[in-house]
Amino acid sequence: MQRAAFAVLMLLSAACTTPPARIDSSRLYDPPRQALAVSVDDSLTLAAADGRPVPLRLVYPQGEGTWPLILFSHGMFSSNDMYMPILEHWAASGYVVAAPNHLDAKALWQPKRNDDVEELSASRAADLALIMDSLDRVTAAVPALAGRVRPPPYAAAGHSMGTYIAMLQGGLRTRNPNTKAVIGYPDRRIGFIVMSSDPGKMALMPENLWTGAGVPTFMTTGTKDYGTSGKGRRPADYTMEMLPADAAADGRRFRVLLENGDHYYGGLVHRAPKDVAPDAEGLRIFLTLSTAFLDAFAKEDESALRYLRNVDVAAATARRASLTVE
Repeated sequence: MQRAAFAVLMLLSAACTTPPARIDSSRLYDPPRQALAVSVDDSLTLAAADGRPVPLRLVYPQGEGTWPLILFSHGMFSSNDMYMPILEHWAASGYVVAAPNHLDAKALWQPKRNDDVEELSASRAADLALIMDSLDRVTAAVPALAGRVRPPPYAAAGHSMGTYIAMLQGGLRTRNPNTKAVIGYPDRRIGFIVMSSDPGKMALMPENLWTGAGVPTFMTTGTKDYGTSGKGRRPADYTMEMLPADAAADGRRFRVLLENGDHYYGGLVHRAPKDVAPDAEGLRIFLTLSTAFLDAFAKEDESALRYLRNVDVAAATARRASLTVE
């Protein structure tokens, strides 16, 4: 399946029923390169260690060149086909995105107790590791990708529950205060993290969870970002403890806050809540700034890093968004 990169922008424009965007395009990140046409491949299914099938969606640029890899973990009970505005934008910007369907995709598996989240976390992290372990076989099966994926470090990305998994792969460690079990699946091949939604808004999780990995980190959240927990945090029997990271990422953690931003960009990803207008503006802010972050670290583009350290996001978005660096 092939499509022009501009289709993503058309989708966002068509979905927006709110007043015209207030973004000053000249002041948001606009790399001096042409957007690439994008291909999508759903032909591959990997096999987990327990024999469970792991369907894989690959979204990648057409044409010559080599591209950094992004591993994308979907939200709980969601699936890899519900995030195409994000995946296609990154691919059009020069990235290969590998997005598996996890154990809980389409609500085929659901936790029955809080500790089941540990089982799901282990399964999801294993899916991302499986993709990295199988990358030679994956690219050989898709001729357009043969020799086109750059070696590590890779980026781990996700939405909602997927943000927690990305962080666990990037060095985050948490501890269950009841069982004292330590949860962490660090992988040296993961060098950067991109999150859409704040993992600290999920039940069981500490509020500052997004700072817990030792690699460069980017997160966009919103003042109405409550995840699948409803308005506010869902009551839980305990809160996970965040253990100190093995490395420091000081000055390389970027947090974007969207005024009135919700968990789903008004239904443009994951699912469409009732009586909520699509938030194409908020999604565009995430896409633009996350791409600047990826360019700065995955592509080692010094101009992108200078942009992130100097941009006045509040001014560029009529104070719809703000950026803090920690």
